[in-house]
This record gives sequence, C-alpha cells and structure tokens, in this order.
Amino acid sequence: MIMISKGNGFGTKSFANQVLASIRPSLIERFGKDSEIMQDFDNEERFFGFIALQDLSKDDFNFVAQQIINANLDEKPKIGLIEKIKADPRFA
Repeated sequence: MIMISKGNGFGTKSFANQVLASIRPSLIERFGKDSEIMQDFDNEERFFGFIALQDLSKDDFNFVAQQIINANLDEKPKIGLIEKIKADPRFA
C-alpha cells in the first residue's frame, strides 16, 4: 500500500513493491542511497509492505509524485494512485 497521508492509502503490497522498484533509481539520485528517506522507503516496503509519503515535505512529495506519474506501472492502479496524489494539498 502507498500511504499518501494519514488515513489515505492506496493499492496493495505488490503494487507498492512495483512502484518502489520503478522509481527507486530516481529516489537514490535525489536523496542518496544511504539517506534516511531511502532507508525509510526500503524498510517500510520490505518489512511492512507499504510506502509512506505522509511525512515528506511538499518539495519531496512533489518529486516523488512526478516520478510515479512518469513511471512505467500498470495503468489502472497507476491512474487511481495519481488521483489520490493529486487530491493531497501538497501536490503542486
């Protein structure tokens, strides 16, 4: 599941895995492989099956959102996720 904000999640564990695998190279480039943000993404996905976007700053949230929008993901769940992301007040 992708946790967009508190109480606002989307998708399954396998979809979260697909999303992270797809955008991980861009995240590493922006945040650094050993950054706290990357460690959080990796640990949350690996151990709990979700990716949390709720604690990201507006700039970081929008960066991650853009990576998801541009990612090669299954179209139907991607559209649903993008709709949820666009409804978040941090989205610009």
